[in-house]
Amino acid sequence: MRFSRENLLSPVERAENPSLSPATPRIWDREIMNSAELASRWNVPESWIRDQVRSRSEDPIPCVRLGRYVRFEWGSEALNKWFSRRRIPNVEGVVRPSTKGGDK
Repeated sequence: MRFSRENLLSPVERAENPSLSPATPRIWDREIMNSAELASRWNVPESWIRDQVRSRSEDPIPCVRLGRYVRFEWGSEALNKWFSRRRIPNVEGVVRPSTKGGDK
């Protein structure tokens, strides 16, 4: 992809400029968020997100590093695949213990 001023426009700027063809590729189609925002979406502590980003993690969360800043592309294929790898399959006949302090 050739980068030009048109490719760097935000979706709002593109909507305000009807002279741009809809076929022009965009690089800002995804929402960019920081660790706190991702933690809020996934309902986990921000510290857990930061631990999972570190290179020493077994399978780090896919991110974009901008110097010391880490950002995540919400809705990206890489982030969705990473999240899907953590899903526990619902196997018929397997009883999982309750984590909500039920009967022991």
